[in-house]
Amino acid sequence: MPRRIPCPLPMRAFHGNWILSRSFRELSKKEVNEMKRFAMIIWSVALVGLFIVLQGCVTLSYRNFGRFSPDRGATEAFERYQVNPGMNYYMSGSDVHPNALLGLDKRYMLESTLWKRVEMTPDRLKELVTGMKARTSMVGQSLHGFVLLDPQGDVLGIWYSILSATTAFHMKEDNRVIIYTPDLNTYDKFEDKEWGLGL
Repeated sequence: MPRRIPCPLPMRAFHGNWILSRSFRELSKKEVNEMKRFAMIIWSVALVGLFIVLQGCVTLSYRNFGRFSPDRGATEAFERYQVNPGMNYYMSGSDVHPNALLGLDKRYMLESTLWKRVEMTPDRLKELVTGMKARTSMVGQSLHGFVLLDPQGDVLGIWYSILSATTAFHMKEDNRVIIYTPDLNTYDKFEDKEWGLGL
């Protein structure tokens, strides 16, 4: 049989007892606990730092975004067929019942190929609004007017659509603005729900 080599006992001291050995084991547990606490502190600091970085990224990403604000004056302007000479007008969707109408202050340049420019007159505006009302009555929705506010709260335009058709927009340099168009199925999706297909 192989010879069993006794394990050296460098920790034996204090009159040959195991006090030092037991103290070493107890000290190791304390060290392990301290290491765990230190690791938790590092992990917490890392999480806080990551949160701050992500929050900063979100702030930078959205700082140039404007917002839609419901506005009775905008609603009345569309439904009374009032054309503002200081605005350029656009529509999205059908030429008969657009998904949305947009009036943008002429000081701003719209960056989009999806919006269709309209040479707006009161008669043309009446045709469009009448068509939109006919379409929304078929799907049980109502139309609303909104003002478009830039990040500083200044009005840069007006909007007319059903509530769920509002989108998002963000400002760029030199008074350029990107305004996203509503979904192509702005009205159709409500018909699908009515027939049980939108679930």
